[in-house]
Amino acid sequence: CSEPATHPHIYTQHMMAEEASFSGSSAVIKCILFSEFDVTVGPQIVFQEPADYLSQEHFNAVKKYLIPKPDLCERLIVVNTLQHLFVGYPVNIRGNYARNHLLFNIAFLFEDTADVDLQSVGPIVQKLALYLRNLEVESGFVATAETKRSIRHIVSRAWDELNRLGECAIPVDAANTIFLRLANTPKAPEDVPPHRVPVLLCDPNMLREKMTDLTLLRILPKMTGFNHVDSIATQCRVSVPLVQSCLQRLLQCGLIAMVDVFQYGNTYLTTKEVRSLLTDPDLQRECEEFVHTQEGPRPSIDILYAMYCGFLPSEPPLTVSAFIEKHSPADWRIDVRRFIRFGEIKKILRAVHRFPFHTRGNENPAAAAWLDGQHSTDEICCMAGMSQKELDELLDSHPNINSFRL
Repeated sequence: CSEPATHPHIYTQHMMAEEASFSGSSAVIKCILFSEFDVTVGPQIVFQEPADYLSQEHFNAVKKYLIPKPDLCERLIVVNTLQHLFVGYPVNIRGNYARNHLLFNIAFLFEDTADVDLQSVGPIVQKLALYLRNLEVESGFVATAETKRSIRHIVSRAWDELNRLGECAIPVDAANTIFLRLANTPKAPEDVPPHRVPVLLCDPNMLREKMTDLTLLRILPKMTGFNHVDSIATQCRVSVPLVQSCLQRLLQCGLIAMVDVFQYGNTYLTTKEVRSLLTDPDLQRECEEFVHTQEGPRPSIDILYAMYCGFLPSEPPLTVSAFIEKHSPADWRIDVRRFIRFGEIKKILRAVHRFPFHTRGNENPAAAAWLDGQHSTDEICCMAGMSQKELDELLDSHPNINSFRL
């Protein structure tokens, strides 16, 4: 199941661009909203970018959260409503104002389905609100009509540059500049099991130039997209934990993906992500380039979509061998191994794993310690040092060994 190191690395320019883009928070800021309490009309929108993003009707539905009672001010308030996530920091300043209070809020709006990292976004919202608070206390910046107009520029520029660059530096006057930066909060390290396969999502030459990790430089030639972690460690004569630690850092940075060992007996299911092949031109172009055998014209996206739909649920589940026999991907110049790899990386395909377990009986078959229903056949082959054929023969020869698929 291991592929020679001469096999081309699995990456494309589109994948590289995806990973290189700013990712402090994967969520796009749909709108930045500045609102305040007016003694005549009550809570109102003063500035927002983009203009008119939040309607007056919708603002009325959330105004009690954006301009709350003084007891709820000076703290981060997060509200999920109207198919949006509102992240705001209301400010209440006591002083020589009408009704002795100045109440305002700066809020960031996200789609409620977005993956919003509040650890990154929350401090930015608070910092911007406190910038405005300090400017008000020092010079009446918010309450004075002439300087208040500058908030429109601040809101507009913050929305644009935080979305594009992840940071901004906005001059307010000769003495003040607002500096904001979305922190790139690293994800918790994911497990890198010995039986899983690392697949590069970037140019290996880039890693060679920029990385000084000796373990990485040693294992990089064996990261072909088909060697599993344990195999890489064995071939490079490096301990498995050291390889796992190195791959964890790459996984954390989004430079690799972890997939299953490719075997012709594997089974897969098509996921709902297959629909993106019909709507995403970049994904279509990438898929056509990636799975092509490099001989003759590329397969059309219609053919590729139909091929991926070939793994829709069936009974018994369709193995890769049965898929090849039924659909003949080679006739369409499709490299089936790269076809499967691309489907796994892009979540178009989901592997269906087999979990064997040993029921009652006196015999003690090989790999018995792993036959508890908690370990997949991929993992058992890796940990017990067996081939898939040997394991299949073992499972078929013992009547007290059953299995389930998940």
